[in-house]
Amino acid sequence: MITFKHARNKAAIGAAGIYCFLIVEVIVLLMTPADAEKTDMKFNEEMVSWKLYRRNLEKGLEFYYDTKNMMYLSQGSVIVTVKTVYKSEKAINELKKARSNNPLIKKNLKYVNLAYSIGTLEVYCAQREIAASEIMYDLDLDRKGNILNYVPNIPESHPIMPGSNGEYLYKTVCSRKKE
Repeated sequence: MITFKHARNKAAIGAAGIYCFLIVEVIVLLMTPADAEKTDMKFNEEMVSWKLYRRNLEKGLEFYYDTKNMMYLSQGSVIVTVKTVYKSEKAINELKKARSNNPLIKKNLKYVNLAYSIGTLEVYCAQREIAASEIMYDLDLDRKGNILNYVPNIPESHPIMPGSNGEYLYKTVCSRKKE
């Protein structure tokens, strides 16, 4: 049975939600090798449709969301895959610093030729909260789509802070549902 740890109303997922969840899960299974040390796997860009939702020139970052595989749950949350593109060494150094504080991450991550990261978030529109998905790892990739790192998530929801990337994503995906 499929469950979402942070879903406000797990019974409200419904058949359409389960179908979308399975699509997202298949994408991850295609990206994730059985052997976590294996690095010759590639991310299949044909399975997603990226759309820019924020560009932060000061930090050297661009943020995209996948419009093709979003899942709107009946209790008002949205599961969405996001892509962060690193445009500067400063951005990569900030990522390294943030990850050094995550106890689930092994310390020998690869950052040579790092171009972007992909992860999955659950946005709780009514509550203005956001959480990393408990079902997936974040992936770090090089320019050719080769997977460099598998990074475990800490699936805790947090309030969306004004001016944050989470707020930009919140405004994008929660308003899109109304369209």
